[in-house]
Amino acid sequence: MQEPTPEYLPPLDPTPAQVIPQSFFIVTWTLIALNVLVYAAMCLKGISPISPTSTDVLPWGADFGPLTLTGEWWRILTSTFLHFGILHIGMNMYILYQVGPFTELLYGRTRFLILYLLAGLGGSIVSLAIHPLTTSAGASGAIFGVYGALLAFLVVQRGIIPAERSKSIAQSAGVFLLYNLFFGLSSKTTDLSAHGGGFVAGFLCGVFLARPAVAGTRRLPVARTAMVALAGLTIAVISLQALAKHDHFEGGLYREFMLSPHVPFGDKGTILYSGSATKAEAQSLSQALAQIDDFKNSNIDLLLLKRNGHTDVFYMVNDKAASSADVAAAVGEATRHVASSIGGLPITAHLVDEELQDRTSIPVE
Repeated sequence: MQEPTPEYLPPLDPTPAQVIPQSFFIVTWTLIALNVLVYAAMCLKGISPISPTSTDVLPWGADFGPLTLTGEWWRILTSTFLHFGILHIGMNMYILYQVGPFTELLYGRTRFLILYLLAGLGGSIVSLAIHPLTTSAGASGAIFGVYGALLAFLVVQRGIIPAERSKSIAQSAGVFLLYNLFFGLSSKTTDLSAHGGGFVAGFLCGVFLARPAVAGTRRLPVARTAMVALAGLTIAVISLQALAKHDHFEGGLYREFMLSPHVPFGDKGTILYSGSATKAEAQSLSQALAQIDDFKNSNIDLLLLKRNGHTDVFYMVNDKAASSADVAAAVGEATRHVASSIGGLPITAHLVDEELQDRTSIPVE
C-alpha cells in the first residue's frame, strides 16, 4: 500500500496539471538571481569572469579575518553572494536550483530563507575560525546548510516523506557530500570548514523549523521561527566577538596589503601604494629597484605607504628572510639607493613575513 503524501509535498508521480509552477519557489529564484547579478556586476567592473583573485573580490565583501574581525563584520554575509569565477557560481547555482525548490516547499518561504542565511553565516564563521588568513567567498556553505535542513526534516518528520522520495533524497545528498569531500581534500581552494559549518547550521535550524506532522497543525508558531532567527544571529555575534578577541590582527597592515592599488614589479611581483603615496611614485620605485641586481627578476610584493609625513616601505618575504640580518642589511641599502625616487630620506624599511607580521624594521636616514 502506497503511503499518502501530505498536502504540502509534491506527488510522487505528478501529472502535468499537478506540477507546481517554478514561480512558487520565489526565495530560491531570488537567491539565484542575487548571486548572478552580483557576479555580473563584478564582471562589468572588469574583474575576471574565469578566475578573479583574492584582491579582486575583497572590495566586494569577501570574508577575510583581518578585515572581518576588525570591524567589517558584514563580510560573513556578503561573502556568501560572491564567487571565484564562472565555474564556481555555475556549480553552486545549479545545485541550489536542484535542491532549493523542494526544501523551500518543505519549510515554507520564510523558514527556508532563515535557514539558508543562517547556514551561510555558520559556514563563514567556521571558515573564519579555522582559516582566518584565507580569503573566502561562495554560496557553498549555505547550500550545504540546505542539505543539512533536508536531513533534519527526514529525521524530525520521519515517515512524512514517502519512503521512495526519502531514499532518493538521501542518495542525492550522499553523492553530493561525498563528491565535495573528495574534491575538497584534493583542492587547496575548496574550504571544507565552510561546508561543514554550513551543514551543521542548516541541520540545527532544520530540527527546530521542520513543520509539524499532525494534520491541522501544519503551520509552525511564528514565535518559534522568530526565536530560531534570533538565536542564530546571537550565536553569530558571540562567535565573532570571541574570534576578534582571540585573533589579534594588525588590521591596518592587512588592509593596506589586500586592498591598496598596485603596479607591476619584476617578473610577478607588485608594488602597492597607500596613504598619500601616488601611482607615479610606485612606478618610479619599481623602475629604481629593477636597476639593483638583487631585485631585477623579483617576484616579491612591496607596499609603499606615506602617512603623517613619514614614508615606509614594506617588503613581503618568507619567514627565514624576514628575520635575517643579511637580508635586512641588503634591503636597507637598496632602500637608501632608491630613496630619491619616492621623495627622499628618511624612510623606514620593513621585512614582513607571509602572514604580514612586521618582523624587522630598518631605519634608513
